[in-house]
Amino acid sequence: KKATAISTLEMLAAATPFVLPRLPQLIPLFDNSKLAAPALKAATAIVEQIAPQGHSVADRVMPPLLAGIEDKKWKVKAGCIQVLLPALKQMEGTTTLQLAN
Repeated sequence: KKATAISTLEMLAAATPFVLPRLPQLIPLFDNSKLAAPALKAATAIVEQIAPQGHSVADRVMPPLLAGIEDKKWKVKAGCIQVLLPALKQMEGTTTLQLAN
C-alpha cells in the first residue's frame, strides 16, 4: 500500500502544491529496506520538478532535509544528502538570498 502511494507521488511530482507537503513523510522511509529506493526516487523527482523553479525550496524542502541529515539513522542521512543536490540546483540563480543564509 505504501509502495503504491510512493509511486503515485513520483508520477504526480510535477504537481508541486499537492506533492511538496508530502516530502517530509518520505524522508523516514529512506531507512526502510523495501521502500527506500522508491521513496528516494520520488523525493528526488518532487524536488527536481518544483515549479516555478526554486519556489518553496528554502522554506518547504531545506528544513526537512537538514533535519534528516541530523537523523541517527545513516540511511536517512545519506538519502537526505542525495536529495540535497537537486534542491540546491533548484535554488541556484533564483533564490540567492535564501542560499546565502
